[in-house]
Amino acid sequence: MTFSVSVLTIRKISFRNIRGTRFPSAASLATPVWKDYEDNIEIPAIVLMESMGTEAAQVVFLSMRNMDKLLEPSTEKSQDMRIVNSQVMHLSFGERSDLVRLQSPVRMMFRHQTVSDVNNPRCVLWDRGSESWSPKFCEIVFSNSSHTGCECSKVGSFGLLEDVVKKDSMARTTFLVMVIVAVAVSTIVIISVVLVAVYCYRIKVSNYDMDSSPCKTHPSQIHIY
Repeated sequence: MTFSVSVLTIRKISFRNIRGTRFPSAASLATPVWKDYEDNIEIPAIVLMESMGTEAAQVVFLSMRNMDKLLEPSTEKSQDMRIVNSQVMHLSFGERSDLVRLQSPVRMMFRHQTVSDVNNPRCVLWDRGSESWSPKFCEIVFSNSSHTGCECSKVGSFGLLEDVVKKDSMARTTFLVMVIVAVAVSTIVIISVVLVAVYCYRIKVSNYDMDSSPCKTHPSQIHIY
């Protein structure tokens, strides 16, 4: 498995140009390399001001392909299987910036890598202390079948965690049995209707033959002497 860098940006923002910023930028997305890249992080201006040093704020944005496979969530036997269903994005404002609680959250958008057989999306932040994903400082703003928006009050490595839906073999077997029973009942009903129709037709033909028989004498032809 290879871990290739999708986006790596180090940007210095001076106080004179302080404003909200987004990674990757619109200019980057306009290039052929990043035209299909849909994940992003938006940083409010107030967060940049909080992180600003004597001259400027230094922002590091990193996204890596297949990093979700390396940082797979630990799943106990009693728990459902979980996966990181997005690219992992990392945001930093310098050394130990992940320890600081932000006054205003950063916003991010994740595109789901898998859209079927998953549910219960959770925005998570990698906890270096426990070496596991934690939803403590993140929350979902919205979510649909293909994208999820999040807000997080700390910086670090972000991802989208989802549960894998178990395909219940018993439920599928029950469904197949129900289908077979329904088809069998429908077949019996159709055969019964056909038999009744044939029976009625034969009775009708038999009565017609008796009425048209030449041996049968009409009451008006009987003479009493």
